[in-house]
Amino acid sequence: MNKDRIKYLKYGKINKSKKYVIYWMQQSQRVNYNHALNHAIDLANFYNLPLVCFFSLNKDYKEANERSYFLC
Repeated sequence: MNKDRIKYLKYGKINKSKKYVIYWMQQSQRVNYNHALNHAIDLANFYNLPLVCFFSLNKDYKEANERSYFLC
């Protein structure tokens, strides 16, 4: 993973008592060529934690359209 693609929104200490790593998906609902998902997988593997993927329908999302919410 190219480290220049990572943007930290919040810095802080890792809480090692946590039970999982969460990946909040808003777009790019795909497994292949999804750099954010790959990074979340790497973090979960590094900390030996399960990965939880979260996606929520939000009609107010700026670039959302019908295709955004069609899952095969």
